[in-house]
Amino acid sequence: MLWPGKLIKRYSSRDVFEQRFTCAFPTDGGTGYELKAGCGGTPPVQYCQKQHIESMSDYLVTYGDLLNRCGFALGVSAEKDKSAFETTLQLQDYNIRKKLVYPYNEVLIKGWDKYAPEKIPLLGFFYVDVKSRLTPPGDIYIVQKNQVDYYKKTHLFAPVIRITGDTWMNISFRYVEGDQSPEIPDMTNVIGNVAGNSH
Repeated sequence: MLWPGKLIKRYSSRDVFEQRFTCAFPTDGGTGYELKAGCGGTPPVQYCQKQHIESMSDYLVTYGDLLNRCGFALGVSAEKDKSAFETTLQLQDYNIRKKLVYPYNEVLIKGWDKYAPEKIPLLGFFYVDVKSRLTPPGDIYIVQKNQVDYYKKTHLFAPVIRITGDTWMNISFRYVEGDQSPEIPDMTNVIGNVAGNSH
């Protein structure tokens, strides 16, 4: 999860990468396997708007319950981006209510032009508590490994955040001291040159 662009500018003078969102899916878009121009599908197809799919009803008429068949292009205009993203949220809600697959959505951003992990405005690493009734459950050890890898490359602390709840319509996010990797020092920087953190 990344810091919202306006918040990071308000609370930190650190030079960070700008986030340019390219595409949104109401569920897992399978983009780790097939990706075209930041908005593919499984199998890769044109983005939703190119197929004249602008609303939830348009999507359901075209693809039914197959919620990862096309992604909604972002980065067009503020108004169109808002409409497209709201449509993905409506479809995600439909997915959750019908208990289809993968209740989480997927949003893609444009890759940055150079390798500089310390400039990634990372807010935290999120995982689903295995004791909750949410599926699929997360793996705390993988999340902690990612947290340590990020710290070693940047000397910045991005917390592990636990997601719990009975349903995806009723979830909570918690910082739990015991979820943090024991390899992270007690005193670290959070967002670079502004905030210090003792965790």
